[in-house]
Amino acid sequence: MSPSGDRKLDRSHEEILETIAWINRDLATTLQQHSPLPAVLDRGVAGFRAQADAIIK
Repeated sequence: MSPSGDRKLDRSHEEILETIAWINRDLATTLQQHSPLPAVLDRGVAGFRAQADAIIK
């Protein structure tokens, strides 16, 4: 994924959490604390290549 795609995905993630917070702030806080997306975006494709290869094989 390109860096601009990462930013778009990150922004969508933030918008989803914001929408959930309108309904239930505690749930949004919990989801934000446990969401793997920021780590996934930080690590990029290379960070998950071995895992993906193991699943595909």
